Amino acid sequence: MLGHRRVLLRSPVVSGAFSPLDITGCLQWLDFSDANYMFTDAGTTKVSSDGDAIYQVNDKSGNNNHATQSTAGSRPLYKTGIKNSLSVARFDGTDDFLDVPELIEQTLWTLFVVYKGVNTLVASARQATAPPVYDVGYGAGIMAGDKSYLWSGTDNSGVRVTATGVDYSNFNITVGRLKDGDSALYCNGVSKGTSTQTPAPYKGYNAVIGMMRGNNSEFTRPFTGDMAEIIWYDSSLSDTDRQSVETYLNNKWSIY
Repeated sequence: MLGHRRVLLRSPVVSGAFSPLDITGCLQWLDFSDANYMFTDAGTTKVSSDGDAIYQVNDKSGNNNHATQSTAGSRPLYKTGIKNSLSVARFDGTDDFLDVPELIEQTLWTLFVVYKGVNTLVASARQATAPPVYDVGYGAGIMAGDKSYLWSGTDNSGVRVTATGVDYSNFNITVGRLKDGDSALYCNGVSKGTSTQTPAPYKGYNAVIGMMRGNNSEFTRPFTGDMAEIIWYDSSLSDTDRQSVETYLNNKWSIY
């Protein structure tokens, strides 16, 4: 099991209040509602105005797995007061994406993404035209379209779990739990499908938010929509821990 920057530091929390860091193994926590962690440059100047282009989003897990975009034209925008009076990052569906260090190459992880997508494409396989919400490295991640989608493995092999009946015209909490023989996808606290397939081996590339990184490291299939929060763990969380994070996110963003 390979990983990077997995110091797993903890931040002080208010007594009695749940924090995602209360669960061991948080690799990355990107909070697009917190202007103190988003910058218009490489970590010096904080976003301050609606429409600011986001150069860097700092990782709140303490592991320094920051998300960055050095190309000015490919930066998502900081948009204020979008959901439950909180800010988000808006991706234009053309060339916006954020790069993340290669975090992990393994078959155990749990990924939480709060987002609203306006794409209407069908995700039926990795090669489908649906854009990814989070490509966690070549061969694994969560796609979006008129179906939410968890996959791991190259080509058509590996784990695939598809969710139907999700309204992407509104924000949702999508959770992908990857575990050999017991992978699952959840949307807004409801199980949308499971898989007993074995995750296929995949090449280790840096993670990408809002874009697909292809076989030759080209970027394709841009995501259109708003990203609110991303929390990623290096293990397959128990139902109790998963529900704790879902409750935290739902209380914060008022999703369902």
